[in-house]
Amino acid sequence: MSDEFDCDIVANNKADFVIANNIKSGYVPILLHGATTGVDNMNFDIDECCQKNDMFRVKIKKAQENLKETASVFEKIAIMQSFIEEAMPWCQAKDEDERTACIFDGEPFSYMVDHKYCMCAERASIAQYLCQQSKIKSYLVNSMVEISSGEKGEHAYVVFEKDNQMYVYDPANPMKDKAPRIMDTNMDKTIFGDFIASVNENSNVYDRKKKNCVGFNCRADDGKKFVYRSYCGTMENIVSPSRLKAARLAKTQENLNISQKNKSTKEL
Repeated sequence: MSDEFDCDIVANNKADFVIANNIKSGYVPILLHGATTGVDNMNFDIDECCQKNDMFRVKIKKAQENLKETASVFEKIAIMQSFIEEAMPWCQAKDEDERTACIFDGEPFSYMVDHKYCMCAERASIAQYLCQQSKIKSYLVNSMVEISSGEKGEHAYVVFEKDNQMYVYDPANPMKDKAPRIMDTNMDKTIFGDFIASVNENSNVYDRKKKNCVGFNCRADDGKKFVYRSYCGTMENIVSPSRLKAARLAKTQENLNISQKNKSTKEL
């Protein structure tokens, strides 16, 4: 599934929900939902950007040096966000058409940075790249996102692991003081594995009406609620962390009952 990418695609709900990890080279993957091809792979070469943009090279090198000086995962992500805010200004609405043209014309990452065309895909990719450089287990994710304010659309962000728990880091949506937006997914590492499996169960289902909706909710410190899910399905039939936990508990209990039954049979 991942041969065409410079990263491992661990989950792919046919462009509704894509989860990638393990960037294999200096190329940062950008996963775009194509009208006919599902997910298109575009690679933004960090090395090329550093070669063509002296200021970017200096800033990312400084960020990487600062990342080495702290063991705290949350402090590392704060350093990443500070770098992103300074080196990758958000694309203005008036420039979005030019940005789109640049992406599909295959313009290099250095061009995007120089012209201030970066948005969620570039920010999330750089964040995942820096997480990987810092030995933080993380995933680059594309999915549908809805915010309690009513905003919704396709979005790129990062899911990372800390103390066996999974968190969302959304570098495109910092807090008001430019602090990183970090939210609990209500999934531990095991349940996140079940979530990946649920995403992949839909990978060969082409009839959207027959697909399950997969997703999870997060609430930020400022009270905003974020819903990360696939395009298909409804919130009523969503495959959520709570349902995955219930299914795992039921399976565990079933295995326990079988074990006890087998033990009783042997004793007889």
